[in-house]
Amino acid sequence: MMCIRSKDGATLYTKQSDILQCWAEHFNSVLNQQSSFDHTVRNEIPQWPVSERLAEPPSLSEVQRAIKQLSNGKAPGADSIPAKVYKLGGIQLTLRRVDLFSLIWHEEEVPQDFKDASIIHLYKRKGDHACCDNHRGISLLSVAGKVLARVLLNRLTQHVDELGILPESQCGFCTGHGTTDMIFSARQMQEKCLEQYKDLYLIFTDLIKAFDSVNRLGLWAVVSRVGSLDKYVIIVQLLCSTVALRHPHSVLPVVQSRDAF
Repeated sequence: MMCIRSKDGATLYTKQSDILQCWAEHFNSVLNQQSSFDHTVRNEIPQWPVSERLAEPPSLSEVQRAIKQLSNGKAPGADSIPAKVYKLGGIQLTLRRVDLFSLIWHEEEVPQDFKDASIIHLYKRKGDHACCDNHRGISLLSVAGKVLARVLLNRLTQHVDELGILPESQCGFCTGHGTTDMIFSARQMQEKCLEQYKDLYLIFTDLIKAFDSVNRLGLWAVVSRVGSLDKYVIIVQLLCSTVALRHPHSVLPVVQSRDAF
């Protein structure tokens, strides 16, 4: 394992135990960003109609769709079962997944294997190689847990699209749209301004660790305001609850994770 500098950059760690501890402290700080949530803002969010569909146990068709959406060639979690196994497993394996998810739904208990993650750090190819901030952490999760997470995401996305909750500017999170639409719009504005000899000013805001700094309690409150029942919110919370993040060469301290989706 390569040498790693401490957070302040003053110490260079060379022992494996010190390096692992340094990585543990780094990912703990990244995945547990301190943030605040103003509960008065929750009352300003309109209460959308509640969807009973969100709280129902996953159906066979939903699980089949989620399995088809899995990407091939992705590294699996600690169980070493790739997505292709679930795709080629046939109807019998899919039915077993449905039974397991239904049990999770009724007992409100997610297996720890679904939440455990092995962290791989990838160098961003810029800056000091020994600095932890110049590496990107990738969490390898159980594919079975990803299937359940995909079912939950598909339901919420469909519910949001049907009610038109998200504005058009959030096309990256809407079905049938993507960030390429916004890039196209920006290029169109540039071309039109050039044709008309008009000045164009663009402002780009880069939020460092934006998703990691989201307040989880506030997130659950917002999800309930868009029409989610308590059952749906509980299952999502269980998937995002305390997990054991593992380094390929050792076990790191338990921290929070937001990589369920």
